[in-house]
Amino acid sequence: MVSVARSRRLHLNNKFPVGWCTYYVATKRNVTWNGDAGYWYANASAQGYPVGPTPKVGAIMVTWESWAGHVSYVEAVNADGSWVVSEMNWVAFDVIDERTIKPGQLGQKLVGFIY
Repeated sequence: MVSVARSRRLHLNNKFPVGWCTYYVATKRNVTWNGDAGYWYANASAQGYPVGPTPKVGAIMVTWESWAGHVSYVEAVNADGSWVVSEMNWVAFDVIDERTIKPGQLGQKLVGFIY
């Protein structure tokens, strides 16, 4: 199930463009790197942030679900191995939603997680 809410201007000091997935995740975590979402994993790793393949609460999930990549914030990890992410610009531009992802669902599109 996907729940949806319209965005409010969440963080005025955010360096990412309002309405995009990068903007939303940067309101949830301190993001010191730049670039399109698909490159966040490599950019964060280059700055010494731990990264890996396992979802953890508070991690940033990085995927290639669009041409520029996509980032989401891990809100919960369930006993069955699925995880819940919150995100922006997945359902529609400037819209915040939550979705549950099952292991293997994203296949090769899953880059990994920034911890």
